[in-house]
Amino acid sequence: MFSSVLLLCFFQAAPPQRAQLNLAGQTDAAAGESRRNENQQFNLIDTNTVKDLNLRMGTTATIVPEFRPDSGYFGTEYGGAPQAGVHSRPAPPKTRARAELRYGHMNSIFSACSFFQAGGVKPARENEYGFRAAVPFRTAFLTFDGRQQKVRGQVNGNVLVPLPNERIPLIHDPALRSIVERFIRGYPNVPPNRADVDPRMLNTNAPQRIDTDALSGRLDAPLNSRNRLAL
Repeated sequence: MFSSVLLLCFFQAAPPQRAQLNLAGQTDAAAGESRRNENQQFNLIDTNTVKDLNLRMGTTATIVPEFRPDSGYFGTEYGGAPQAGVHSRPAPPKTRARAELRYGHMNSIFSACSFFQAGGVKPARENEYGFRAAVPFRTAFLTFDGRQQKVRGQVNGNVLVPLPNERIPLIHDPALRSIVERFIRGYPNVPPNRADVDPRMLNTNAPQRIDTDALSGRLDAPLNSRNRLAL
């Protein structure tokens, strides 16, 4: 005796893959999508690696007597110092005269070439000096502040210049031709040297001379218990 067996096979079609932006934020879990939020940034820290480095190289632990939310104690347990407070401290009483002298110097021998600079660093220097003095005057207080800045030497920068074949005016009118030639002479008479960035880009140096002088004074005087004069 023979018997026949009927096999029924059911096949489920694979879900189509998403090929467009999911602006609605709907997740198709059957297609292997996971819930996510592209607008949120996560900074991962391998705490095991940090602990291992601290064991091998040592750490300077920061003693935190009080955790304040405005100081940012994130990572303090691994030796990071907390941020400075955002609240201003009360000013000391203005009972005696105070003065301050300052001087700063910048020299090109300590400067490195920028990424787009062609050639070495040209000589340049900057000197800045000044003073500040606060003097009590009866019930008022006088404050003087002065400074000078001297900038000398070469400054490096990028400009776009005409190509050699673009430096010949094509206009025939003599009056307009002289104007165009005057504009062309305003560009450095050298070819571009940074064609890898732009066909017309020229990295060059130019002399710089800047003098800045500033002097100011202020008078603070109490008029009464509720009003104060600032001049």
